Amino acid sequence: EKISRWVKQDGDETEKKYLEFFNEMRTYESLPNALEIKIAAIAKYLDWGKKNNNTYFLAAFYYQISELYRTIGQYNKSMENSLYSLDELKKDPSGMYFEQGWMLYQMGMDFYRYQDFEKAQEVSVTAFKFYNSPTNPNSEWFLKGCSNLAGVSFLKNDNYALAKNWLDTTLHYAEIQKDTSWIGIATGNLGNIPYLQKQYAAAIPFFEKAIPFCIIGNDAWDNVAAFSTNLAYCYLKTGNKAAVPALLKQAAEANTKHYAFIIFNFLEYFKVAAAYYREVGNTSMTLRFTDSVNLYQKKIDEEFNVLKKTEAEAKLAYRNQELENLVLKEAEKKDLLIRYGLIAALLLLSVIAVLIVKRQKLQHKLRKEKLELERFIAEEELTLAITEIKDFTFNIMEKNKLIETYSEEIEKLKKQNVSITDEQLLSLDALRNTSTLTDKEWGGIKTLFEKVHPGCMQLLISNAADFLTAEIRYLVFTKLDFTPKEKASMLGVGSDNIRNIRSQVKKKLNLEDSDEIEEWLKNLS
Repeated sequence: EKISRWVKQDGDETEKKYLEFFNEMRTYESLPNALEIKIAAIAKYLDWGKKNNNTYFLAAFYYQISELYRTIGQYNKSMENSLYSLDELKKDPSGMYFEQGWMLYQMGMDFYRYQDFEKAQEVSVTAFKFYNSPTNPNSEWFLKGCSNLAGVSFLKNDNYALAKNWLDTTLHYAEIQKDTSWIGIATGNLGNIPYLQKQYAAAIPFFEKAIPFCIIGNDAWDNVAAFSTNLAYCYLKTGNKAAVPALLKQAAEANTKHYAFIIFNFLEYFKVAAAYYREVGNTSMTLRFTDSVNLYQKKIDEEFNVLKKTEAEAKLAYRNQELENLVLKEAEKKDLLIRYGLIAALLLLSVIAVLIVKRQKLQHKLRKEKLELERFIAEEELTLAITEIKDFTFNIMEKNKLIETYSEEIEKLKKQNVSITDEQLLSLDALRNTSTLTDKEWGGIKTLFEKVHPGCMQLLISNAADFLTAEIRYLVFTKLDFTPKEKASMLGVGSDNIRNIRSQVKKKLNLEDSDEIEEWLKNLS
C-alpha cells in the first residue's frame, strides 16, 4: 500500500503503468482461465511500451508473457517471447542489459532446456555480471546458480577448460556460504569433466565427495541420482564391482522418489545397471535393463525431436515478427516524409522502390528459413527413424547374445550331469520368444523403412511378388545396410541360413551374382 501510494503521488509514467498492470492482474487471479486472460491483457501494455519506445518496459513485459506461456505449456510461444525480451534488453544504451541478471538467467535456463547450449552459455555469462543487481531476489544463490549454468553449458559443448573455470567459481561461492547442497552439486559437476573424457579413476574422488553433500542438503536428489550412477560406472570400469550395487540402489531411490520426471537420469541408470549385470553374468537382469535402456532412449529421442521442433517454430515466429516490424518502420518513415512534404514525387517513388526491394529480400529470407525449418524437421525425422531401426537391431542382437550365453551355460550343466530346473528352461524359452520378430514389430520396421526410403517398400513388394516373407525382409535389411550378422539376428536364423536366403533371392531376381542384389536395390528407388 505504501509503494502504491508513493507511485501514485511521485512515480513517473512508467512506474504508474507498472502499478496499473499489477492491479489489473490481481483481478484475474480467481478466474478459471486466469493465465490466458492475463496474456491477452498484457497486449495493451506492450502497445504502450512500443508507442513510448520504452525498451526496458517492453523487455519486462515480454518476459512476463514468456513465463505465462511456459506455465500453460505453450513452450514455443514462451521461447519466442524470451527472444523478444532479450532483444529489448540488448537495446540498453549503456550496453548493460538494464542490469537484469535474474531475467537473463531465466532465459539462459530456457535455452539450456531447449539444448541450445551456445545461447545458454552466452546469456548466463552475461547475467553473472549483474549478480548484485537489485532485481535479483537472492544474490548469494544467484552467484552459484548462474555460474553453474555457465559451467554445465560449456560442459555440454565439450569446452572442458571454461567449464572448469565456471564450476570452480560455483564451488568457491558455495564453500564461502557453507551451502552443503551446492558444494555437492559443484563438486559432482567438476567430476563430470574427467568422467565425460573417460578418465574414470580421476572422476571417482569428485563423486565420492559430492554425493554425501547432496544428501545432507536434502534438496539435490536429481544430482544424487546422477552422481551415484556415474560413480557406479567409474567403479565398474576400474574393477571395484563390489561397490556398484549399493550405488545403483541409491540412484534408483533418488530417481523414483524425488525426481521421476528427469528421464535422462533414468536412462543413464539403466545403462550402467545393464553393464554391471552383463559384467557379473546375470542374463535375465541384463535383458531387463537393456529393454529399459531402449525404452528410455526412445523417450529421450522423442523429447529431443519435440524440443527442436518447438525451438524452430519459436525462431520462425520471431523472424516473422522481425519482418513485420521492419516493414512497419519503413512505412512509418514514408508516411512522415509525405506528411511534412519533404519529398518530391520522384524521390517518393525511389523510397517505395527501395522498400519493395527490402521487403522482397526479407520475404525471400523468410521463405528460405521456412525451407530450412522443413528440411531440419525432415532430417530429424529421418535420423530418428534410422536410430530407432538401429536401436531395435541392437536390442535383438543383445538378446540373441544372451540366449547363446544362456544356452551354453545350460549345455555345460547337462554335460556335468547337473539337473536343469524348469525355471531355467522357462527362462530360456522366454528369451527365445522375445528375440523373435513379431508381426507388430515388423510393421513398425516397415513404417520406419518408409520414412528412410519413401515409396521403396511398395516397389519392392511389386517386384518381388513370389518371394517368401523371410526373403522380403532380407531385402529390406539389405537396403538398410545391415551386416550379415545383424540380418541373421533380425530373422532369427544362423549364418548358413542367411547365405541360403541370399542365394534364393539371387535366383528369383535372375541375377548372375549375389553381389548384384545391392545394385538391384539401389536402382529400385
